[in-house]
Amino acid sequence: SDLKQKWEDEMDSRKTLKRQHASNIKDLTRQLHQMHKRLESIEGKGDAGSMGSRTNSNGSLNSPENTSRQSLNHAPVQEFAAITEQIEVDKQVLIERIVRVQKSLARKTEKLDFLSEHVQQLLEDIRKKNKIIQMYALREESGTLTSDDMDANKALLSRKGGIMASLYSAHQQDGTMTLELSLQISRKLQAVLEDTLLKNITLKESLDTLGEEIARLSQENRRMQLHLQKLEGTLA
Repeated sequence: SDLKQKWEDEMDSRKTLKRQHASNIKDLTRQLHQMHKRLESIEGKGDAGSMGSRTNSNGSLNSPENTSRQSLNHAPVQEFAAITEQIEVDKQVLIERIVRVQKSLARKTEKLDFLSEHVQQLLEDIRKKNKIIQMYALREESGTLTSDDMDANKALLSRKGGIMASLYSAHQQDGTMTLELSLQISRKLQAVLEDTLLKNITLKESLDTLGEEIARLSQENRRMQLHLQKLEGTLA
């Protein structure tokens, strides 16, 4: 449940990051559009100033007033260059911000994909364990956890002595049997039992699926035979 909650939190965080990323992109695009408008406005003013300068220079090239006009005409050009440079800097800053946001989103996405895959693996493992528990419970409820033949075999082994006799008996029957060896054998037997149960469950599911498919094919075959009989009756 903790992993599922963590995964859900990560999914919510991912959605929030996507919304923030979309909002940032929208804001950056708007700022860039405004800067382009400013640049176009400055370019228009610069062109108008240069045309006025050429018109006025035809009358008085050497007059003192001409010198002041030329200095004034240079001012928009300098301002235009400064603003253009500032716009380029702002564009670079915006691009860097976009790249950082995209990298952060990519890292979050990769982490979420990993967590999602891990959760799926854990859920699959839980389903397998649940099937084993269900099988144990069903066998316990039906009173068939161990059959009479199995009990007889255990009693026979316990009388013969040896390692297996120590496992099936309440007392140690073999001098070489230790607690560590007993636990190791029990773990191996438990693993074999779980694997056998899983295989039996899988086999039962496969048989159920096969039975359903056979029933479906039988119905289909029956329908085809009836249809064929109708066709033969029509031709006759």
